[in-house]
Amino acid sequence: MSMLIIDIETTGLKLSNHRITVIGTICYNPETKKIEKDKVFNVIKNEIDGNVDNIIDIKQKLGKLLLDSTSIVAFNGINFDMPFIFKWLKESPCFANNDLYSSIDTKYIDFCAISKKYTNCYISLNNICLLNHINVSKSSNGAQAVIWAKEQNWEALSEYCLQDVYVLLELTQHAIENGLYFSKTRIINDIMTSETMLMYFDSSFQPIHAFETLLIMSKSCTDIFKVNHDKIFI
Repeated sequence: MSMLIIDIETTGLKLSNHRITVIGTICYNPETKKIEKDKVFNVIKNEIDGNVDNIIDIKQKLGKLLLDSTSIVAFNGINFDMPFIFKWLKESPCFANNDLYSSIDTKYIDFCAISKKYTNCYISLNNICLLNHINVSKSSNGAQAVIWAKEQNWEALSEYCLQDVYVLLELTQHAIENGLYFSKTRIINDIMTSETMLMYFDSSFQPIHAFETLLIMSKSCTDIFKVNHDKIFI
């Protein structure tokens, strides 16, 4: 079993206008709990330098990682990382007719997408780590990563990207061993409702059940009391 944990940095958020700068990867075996390899691919440096052979080599290596993996973990990867990666790969003729794109649809593990599906709320990587008491140690943030790319500070950019991948690895390990808490808030009739859901995963990393604790807070958020505790099967 091979799990690919992946994260990208880009020059901005728009797929139509911006490009990948670096791609961070970890090949992880969840059965042995061992990291087989970690690697950061510097896409933008090779593009700036005009190293066509290097770019093709990176695309071939990344394509093989995607194909060979049994699962792919990328936070918000379905809506962000993977569209950027697919666009970038398709710029090479050698990937134009590749079956890569259709073969990995069932491999995704995306905690951001899971949160949206089951709580109808977006959650950031930092917030889900805080909610699950996972320490996040990073040198900066995505906005600074864009600046580092403009400054061509490749060492800082690569280090930051790999830090994100390791945070995502720790989150994944936590999910496998302990499950994950997700949360959402809603306002109904001026009452703020906060729900915390503990979700477990089966061997194929599909959600199997969750416990939901419903907390009701007054509009001023000063009175907090527990009103319900139900087991929910998904």
